[in-house]
Amino acid sequence: MNRPSARGFSVVELVVALALTAVVAVAAAELIMEAVRITEAAGRSLRSPTLALAVVAVRRDVEASVRLLHPPSTGWSQEDLELVGWDGRRVRLHADGGDLVRTATDELGRPSSRRVVVRGIASWWWRSPRAGVIDVRITALVHPGPGGAASYGGARRTEVRRFAFRGWPGGRSW
Repeated sequence: MNRPSARGFSVVELVVALALTAVVAVAAAELIMEAVRITEAAGRSLRSPTLALAVVAVRRDVEASVRLLHPPSTGWSQEDLELVGWDGRRVRLHADGGDLVRTATDELGRPSSRRVVVRGIASWWWRSPRAGVIDVRITALVHPGPGGAASYGGARRTEVRRFAFRGWPGGRSW
């Protein structure tokens, strides 16, 4: 008796095809979630570029340092953040009347520069959860946007970031 030729797919072939499709779908979902996260971060930076630039400036200061001058007690602090570079120069970041101010000193402790990093901050917090690491939380008032008044609106934006010391000459890299 002649057997009719097999048509279609076996159950094993279908299961293998479904498994491969699932693996591709999971990889695509992870890529899409990462793209959404990056797009949201870019959108926040565009809505409040001064705060994004302030975060970059704080990151540069922390990464160029080797230690804290006065480590805080446990938890978040609103005190001045004082950083020491490998050459003994110091940088102090502090809130001053709604501004985040950066004051640099030379190796003898004399002020060498003072500048406003960002205006319109509502709060400035920092902590050192472990040696060599600084967490920073800056809340800024957000401008109402196009067509808005020159004054700040009621909206606030908070950036929380973690930075690490890397300040030796030649820099320790990650």
